[in-house]
Amino acid sequence: MAIPNNSAGELPRYIRVAASAAASVRLGGNTINAATTDTQVQPGDAVIMSTNNMTFLAAIQVSAAGTVQISPLENV
Repeated sequence: MAIPNNSAGELPRYIRVAASAAASVRLGGNTINAATTDTQVQPGDAVIMSTNNMTFLAAIQVSAAGTVQISPLENV
């Protein structure tokens, strides 16, 4: 999925990633794929990630289906 722009319409420097079920996530270009060995996001937790000018985030569910949510962080 594409990383959403911040309120200025630019790629954010940092994003917050949350999930309703355990998921593995990875930042990259438009052909990126996530693997089970990537950064884990647990339900009820959030991960702050630097985008490093990457424009997409890939996610894979660990076991149960869920939703991964990306929020651009402002003024960080």
